[in-house]
Amino acid sequence: MSRALSGTLILAGLAGGLAIGLFFLKHEVKERENLLRKINHQIEKTEQTIHVLNAEWSYRNDPAQLRALSEKFLNMRVVTADQITTLDAFAKGGSTAVAASTGGRP
Repeated sequence: MSRALSGTLILAGLAGGLAIGLFFLKHEVKERENLLRKINHQIEKTEQTIHVLNAEWSYRNDPAQLRALSEKFLNMRVVTADQITTLDAFAKGGSTAVAASTGGRP
């Protein structure tokens, strides 16, 4: 009888140890799931931020937007045909503009 009792106690102890081990394992899994949930939330926020930044980049690099900003803050204007000259004319000190119909050749 003592042999059966010791076997039962060993099995009960083993079952108790497994139960305790499963409890700690379950706790660890829940902690990791919470961490995973937080990381996924951060990823979603980062993706939303990237989407907003890409939209802003597209807006800021729009040629019409750049033209408006350059005219407003840098006093830059579109180059007209009468402002174009050849390097030779410029080197001679003249400001003779090349007609647009000549294609830039004197």
